[in-house]
Amino acid sequence: MCGIAGHLARGRADLARVRRMATLLRHRGPDDEGFLAVDGDGTCVPLAGEETDAAVLASDAPFLPRHGSAAGGGPLDVVLAARRLAILDLSPLGHQPLASTDGRVWIIHNGEIYNYLELRRELEAAGQRFRGHSDTEVALAAYREWGVGCFERFNGMWAQAIWDADRRTLVLSRDRFGVKPLYLADADDGLAFASEIKALVGADFVGPGADEPAVAAFLATGRIDADGERTCFAGVRQVLPGTFVELPLEGGRRATRYYDVAAHATGEDARELGGLLGDAVAIRLRSDVPVGSCLSGGTDSSAIVALAQARRTGDDPISTFTFSSPEPGQDDWPFARVAAEHVAARPFVVGPPEGDLVALLERVAVEQDEPLGSGSVLAQRRVMGLAHEQGLKVLLDGQGGDEVLAGYGYYVGARLADLAARGRVGAWTREVAAARGTGQSLAWLTRATVGELRRPAVAGERLRRLQIDDLLHHLPALLHYEDRNSMAVSIETRLPFLDYRLVELGLALPGDEKLRDGWTKLALRRAIEHDLPESIVWRRDKMQFSAPQAAWLAGPLSELADDLLAAPAVVPPAAAGQLRATLHDPGGRVTRGDELWRAFAAELWHRTWISRRTA
Repeated sequence: MCGIAGHLARGRADLARVRRMATLLRHRGPDDEGFLAVDGDGTCVPLAGEETDAAVLASDAPFLPRHGSAAGGGPLDVVLAARRLAILDLSPLGHQPLASTDGRVWIIHNGEIYNYLELRRELEAAGQRFRGHSDTEVALAAYREWGVGCFERFNGMWAQAIWDADRRTLVLSRDRFGVKPLYLADADDGLAFASEIKALVGADFVGPGADEPAVAAFLATGRIDADGERTCFAGVRQVLPGTFVELPLEGGRRATRYYDVAAHATGEDARELGGLLGDAVAIRLRSDVPVGSCLSGGTDSSAIVALAQARRTGDDPISTFTFSSPEPGQDDWPFARVAAEHVAARPFVVGPPEGDLVALLERVAVEQDEPLGSGSVLAQRRVMGLAHEQGLKVLLDGQGGDEVLAGYGYYVGARLADLAARGRVGAWTREVAAARGTGQSLAWLTRATVGELRRPAVAGERLRRLQIDDLLHHLPALLHYEDRNSMAVSIETRLPFLDYRLVELGLALPGDEKLRDGWTKLALRRAIEHDLPESIVWRRDKMQFSAPQAAWLAGPLSELADDLLAAPAVVPPAAAGQLRATLHDPGGRVTRGDELWRAFAAELWHRTWISRRTA
């Protein structure tokens, strides 16, 4: 896992500013740093930084920096930077930027290629040779063997930059679902890129301006990263998930979509879900450092912990990390404790901060770069901080399970519409009765059915269409928050439910296997019912990972919210005034809570990133 950055600008690539970006990304990789400078003759010079690992400088391996000297004073075409969080191959041979055996191709890589062992064997059989044991070296050899076709062979999460000296082309790529971030900005007749927006802004590759449509979309929906390449910063866009971008030094730009999840959402895959999930967990346990897991007590994270504990190597139990909410009816810790005890894991739990919540919020606002969609971002940040205190560098997490296997309660409307469209009146009636037993009203269920019938189906199912829509437009924000929260404390999170094989299986399963008799994620529950207690597997009360957001707005955050909304920068004044009034309810109640939070978060973001930098 790393933070990566670079600048491509013929004769104008700026080494000093790329070094600045690397410094701003230090939290993503505190173990090592390295640089590559490419001059006008195409000569590639690996450079050290102030925090380059001493073992790297002492190594006699080829293509490693020997000391901290910079390249000659001539103009540069390309500069690459990597900050490394050492997880696979802790030796100097895992240093980045990493060169091919002939020195003609260089890579910087953020993420993990989980199937690197299988790919390595295939590449060795094809004649590729390896010096070390990292997945980064396998990714580089795969590019040498298969070119840009290599990305379709990777099972993992990644953001990569590859300098191909023979083609004089920089290739940027991102994993299928956008787990790892990669941002771009036009700069100096070229292009700058980085793992986080703060690096581009802090190194003056882009000014601190707001992208008004993106900010307006957040205010309306609470979503970021939902609208293609756009971000909340003017001039900053992102490489789309499942896409690689080729940037020849001579100019031009070509983006190619190598993966389209909708195209793989057809058919009915008969593979056994439990076995595939077990394999997805197993390959994400590949690490040269200990692996722990987040644990909410729900079916997704509990299944991951049970499978990981069963497949771990060594005698130490897996450590789990849980947020305990003080809100009545919102605390998952009792369930998480049951799951942890059942599989003999080592549980850790953390609650809201005992100190200054405003200070935590302001710190996280900087870490996240873009507006916080809910108070749960702070809760998740607390979990990551606890894991860091316990010395963990890798955590598993259940992110994506609800989208892949239909875990959200609102999916029932799409399922009912599918039944109605097929004339399955009896099944529709039974599902309505079951849903009413879980607290949903007949009026809502009827409206949901009619509303979903007006929407198109994918592969014959509206449920499948809704899952795909969430994968493309809802999940990206959750991945954004998780990446920044974990990497802020130098932790890599791995998401078994976003193994592309599992995603394709989950989408392809017929609706009866996902939602039936009032149960969500039915296929998953059946797959894990022998691994966990019945009280975990067959829970009907789904709690969203949440924080006491309303109580915070009414209490420790009320003064800051009142101040921000008194002189709004992005929220229309009339709307800000109405929302501000809700903070002063005589009964201490917070109404319009989600709308109030979005306005509060947008104004905090603007003050943090725009106002203070333009003053």
